[in-house]
Amino acid sequence: MNNHGQPGSPHPRGAGSLTPSQGRTGPQGSPRLSVVWGEAWRNLLTGTTRGLLFAVVFAVACGGAAVAQSRMVVDFIHQATAYREAGAAIQVVAAPGQINGSQCDDLAQVSGIVAAGALRHGADVTVATLPSTKVPSLDVTPGFAALLDPTSVTTARAGAGVWLAASLAERAGVGLGASHLPLADGEDVPVAGVYAYPADGRAPTLDYAIVSPTASSAPFDACWVFAWPRPEAAFDVLTVPVLPQLTGSGVKAAPPMTSQLNTTLGLSFDGPAKFAALPLWLLAAAGALVGLVLGFTAVRLRRLELAGALHAGVAKPALGVQLLVETLLWLVVAACPSLVASLGASMWGNSDWWPAWWPAIRAIGLAAVATLVGTLAALLLTREKQLFVYFKRR
Repeated sequence: MNNHGQPGSPHPRGAGSLTPSQGRTGPQGSPRLSVVWGEAWRNLLTGTTRGLLFAVVFAVACGGAAVAQSRMVVDFIHQATAYREAGAAIQVVAAPGQINGSQCDDLAQVSGIVAAGALRHGADVTVATLPSTKVPSLDVTPGFAALLDPTSVTTARAGAGVWLAASLAERAGVGLGASHLPLADGEDVPVAGVYAYPADGRAPTLDYAIVSPTASSAPFDACWVFAWPRPEAAFDVLTVPVLPQLTGSGVKAAPPMTSQLNTTLGLSFDGPAKFAALPLWLLAAAGALVGLVLGFTAVRLRRLELAGALHAGVAKPALGVQLLVETLLWLVVAACPSLVASLGASMWGNSDWWPAWWPAIRAIGLAAVATLVGTLAALLLTREKQLFVYFKRR
C-alpha cells in the first residue's frame, strides 16, 4: 500500500474531483463527458464549488452593471426623443419669396435629412364658429406633412384637405374625426388631420393656423429641414432651395436668415457623440474584471483538492473540462436573473428597448467569458508539486 492512502497524507482522493479511472479519456483522447458532467453536477449540489455564493456575487456585481448600462441608454433615448419631439432638430431658412418648394422637399432625399418642406403665408380666413377671429393660413409643400405628423404623409397631399392646429381645432369645435371645417363665407373646407404644436419654446409659426398642402410652383417664404441623428447635418444644405435674387442698380437683396425652430434644449444634439461618451464600455470592463476575479477565486480556493487529484493521476485537461462545466452551471444561474433584470430596466418607461438591452447582454456575456478565463488561469497555476505547500497553508 502506498502512502497516498495513509492517514494524515496531504493528498487523499479529495471529494469533488475526478478519480484516475474517471479521468480516463476516450478512444480519441477526450475526457468522458458523461463522467465529467456527473462529477460537476454533484460538486454543485454538495456545495464543493460554492456555486451559489459566486452566482449571487456575479448577479449583484455584473448584473448590477448591466442594469446601469440599460438605464443609461434609456436616459439617452429619452433625451434624444425630447429634443426631437420639441422640434429642436428642425432648422429653418427664411427668405420671403425666394424658396424653391420642390428643391426644399427634395432635401429629404439627402443622407441624414429625415424630412423637409417649404411654407408661405396665405390670406387669413374666418371660421364659422369663430366669426370675430382671423385665422392665419399657410400654404405648404407636400413634404411639409412629415414635419407635422410623419405617420400621415400620404393623406397630406395637395387636394386631400387642410391640417388644423390642435389649439384652433379645439376652439373651433372641430373634433379629431371631423371631415370638414365650415368657414364664415359658407364654404366647407375638407380636413385631412389635426396636428399638435405645443407651446414648449418653439417658434409660434404653426400654433394657431390652417395648413394647406399645395402643388403650386410659386416661390415660398421658408424651408424647414429636420435632420437626425445629427441636426447639424442640415447646415450643409439649408440654403440650397434659396432662389437667386435679381437686383437692380443700387439695390441689395436681403440675405436669407437661418434659425432653429426651438432653442430651449440647446443649439445642437450630436447623438452619436453623446452615445459614444456614455461609459458603457467602462462598466462592461468592470464587470469583466469582476468575472475574472470570481472565476480565479472559485478555483484557487480548491487548489489543495485539485493538486491532490493531479497527484493521483487525473489529467489536467479532464480536470479543466470539469471546472469549466461547474463554472458554466453557476454562471447560468447568475446570468438568467441578470438578463431578466436588465431587460426590465430597458423596457421601463421605454418602448425602444432593444438598443438599451443590447449593451447589457454584451456586458454579461463578456463577464461570463472573463469568468471562464479566470477559471482556466487558476487551474494552470495549480501545480502538483505544490501539494504539500497547499496542505500546510490550508
